[in-house]
Amino acid sequence: MASGKEDEIRQRAHQIWEREGRPDGMDKDHWTRAERELSGEIPADAPKQAGARKAAAGTVAKKANGAKPAARRPAAAPK
Repeated sequence: MASGKEDEIRQRAHQIWEREGRPDGMDKDHWTRAERELSGEIPADAPKQAGARKAAAGTVAKKANGAKPAARRPAAAPK
């Protein structure tokens, strides 16, 4: 049976997971952040702020990668 502390960490980790859009494979990271938040080592909104910065950076990267290609040169006129 899980202790009350483990239940609290599990609930907080679940909240972090949902807040980040339910990504796969991040369970250990979410658990660690939940422990740190609950211990007072990091503020509860710190991961949210970091996530917002990452999301903003991703948006910029997506725009750069999804930019329209440079104008193509017109095809050479047939001879």
